[in-house]
Amino acid sequence: MLREWQTSPACRLTETEIPAATPDSPCSRRLWYHSLVSNQRYRNSYIDGCSHFVTASVAGFAPLLASDTGRQTVLRSWSHCRGRYGVLIEGFVIMPEHIHVLVRGKAKPVEQFIQYSLQRSARHLREVYVAAARGGDPAAAALVEHIHSLGRVWKERARCVALSRAEDVLGKLEYMHNNPVKRGLVVAPGQWAWSSWANYYGGEPVLEITPALGFDEPVTLAASQVAAGIEASGGRGA
Repeated sequence: MLREWQTSPACRLTETEIPAATPDSPCSRRLWYHSLVSNQRYRNSYIDGCSHFVTASVAGFAPLLASDTGRQTVLRSWSHCRGRYGVLIEGFVIMPEHIHVLVRGKAKPVEQFIQYSLQRSARHLREVYVAAARGGDPAAAALVEHIHSLGRVWKERARCVALSRAEDVLGKLEYMHNNPVKRGLVVAPGQWAWSSWANYYGGEPVLEITPALGFDEPVTLAASQVAAGIEASGGRGA
């Protein structure tokens, strides 16, 4: 994965160069799309008491979270900041170069959780990879050089969308749990340890969470979505 990233346009370009990329340039179509979206005005939404779907990407899409050490660093930051700001984590997935997390709480504390958990994890990720690079790890050295060239660990802004409907919450949970499968990292959601799949379906979770929508036992979310669909249609079913 590191070799693929090192040969990608994201590794070669600095953030000041990315906005100039177009679909016809050496920059990949995916990188152009993300640069376009990143430069458009995007307004995050926060609503008291709602679940909030948060997305944050590593600057330059570097695979800082491809190692267990990097993933544990993010989990520790979440654990610390949710207690500090009084928010609940209802679901998550940690991918090699981005994260999704479902957070419930009042608007301002959720915003603070996002800001300070990213700051905290950025600081510790730098420390982890600098130490590994000094120990002679060439992969870590390449990542440290990339971090230093961009001057940041995370992209400038995280995305946050407040979810007011139960079916939207369930949909985001399903999306997160299936993200590693769609990327081809595993063949089934339960094979990816770095998500909240085990919290809902049973297994050994890497982070204790507060199940969404009041679930207090592992549940089959597909069945819950069916129930939500029936309720939305007035009990008529499909």
